[in-house]
Amino acid sequence: MQQGDSFILEVLIANATDLGAFEFDLSYNPAVIQVTEVQTGDFLGSTLRTIVPLPPNIDNDAGLLVYGAFSFGDLPGAEGDGVLVAITFQAQQVGATAVTFIILQITDSNAVVLLPQEVLDGSVTVE
Repeated sequence: MQQGDSFILEVLIANATDLGAFEFDLSYNPAVIQVTEVQTGDFLGSTLRTIVPLPPNIDNDAGLLVYGAFSFGDLPGAEGDGVLVAITFQAQQVGATAVTFIILQITDSNAVVLLPQEVLDGSVTVE
């Protein structure tokens, strides 16, 4: 990827059981990449529950994105694997940055906090 290019980073979940909501803080080096758009993926609403995304808090000065969404309805929460969020970034300058979850919280359809088994961070290189 080169300076000025845009790309999408997908936040995925695997082996979810009765997923009802999620929220995360994601850090990155804003000198290398910056967030331009955030969209909730299809997974949270895959059981036809009503989805309410929270407005994204994008701080490209600090390199921090705070985002989340919740679902409600009589049906069970999402099960299995899928895309929670698609984040569009724009490459700012040559360099590398970690893309790291500082905080990640997921809940079931009854708002009971679930502990993730494993959280994988990523990295981006602009050439």
